[in-house]
Amino acid sequence: MLPSNTLKSLARKCRSSIARRGFFGSLQWVFDNRSFYLAKYCSPLSRLSIWLLVKVERFRFGTDTTAVVDLTHLDIRSQNRRHGERYQPTRHRQFAKALRALPIKDYREWTFIDLGSGKGRVLLAAAAFPFARILGVEFSAELIAIAQENIAKRRGHLRCQQIEVIHADAVEWQFPNDRIIVYLFNPFDSEALARVLANLETSLRVHQHEVYVIYVKPSWKEILDGSPLLRAVWSSATISIYRTRI
Repeated sequence: MLPSNTLKSLARKCRSSIARRGFFGSLQWVFDNRSFYLAKYCSPLSRLSIWLLVKVERFRFGTDTTAVVDLTHLDIRSQNRRHGERYQPTRHRQFAKALRALPIKDYREWTFIDLGSGKGRVLLAAAAFPFARILGVEFSAELIAIAQENIAKRRGHLRCQQIEVIHADAVEWQFPNDRIIVYLFNPFDSEALARVLANLETSLRVHQHEVYVIYVKPSWKEILDGSPLLRAVWSSATISIYRTRI
């Protein structure tokens, strides 16, 4: 029997897929990707591997960034919590692959922003690079507390020391007037993503600063594809990267 949080996650994914692909299109999608879903949700080895990753990370670094957390288990006061997706960690290889795809010569000229930063796994990964500063935006105070503890434990080993985790709703947060890299690991649904994009476009029109958007697991990439201020510059099966047209 699958855990209740896994069943809830599956239900959300089904609703999202039907909204985008229709019922029969969703059935075809599941059939085409049946090997992946059987391995992910039905394999005891898959669940064991996640458990081992949690134990190994805690043993090596004393940090906690690996375990998946469903938003229903968190005390989130924002009215937009219904638009959020569960916290799940980015794989290190996936993050490195995305950064390597960016034609950036000097990281010190850029601010890195993770929207829906959760436990801070991506913030720590980004801090291995000499960014000017790193910002995490998260609307769960509980996850922020875990992220801050994780950062404190790794602080002495990070190349970028200017790390800040901001308690804010990404839908309402205003982007800084910097050259920025915005990281999204599918943190919210289409409605929230459209509002975040509108905020970003407002910032671009006012400040005309250079922006990259890294969208991992791009469930709603058509929203970014439709932006008049962004253009797709690189993509893989699980990552889409956009850059300002300005």
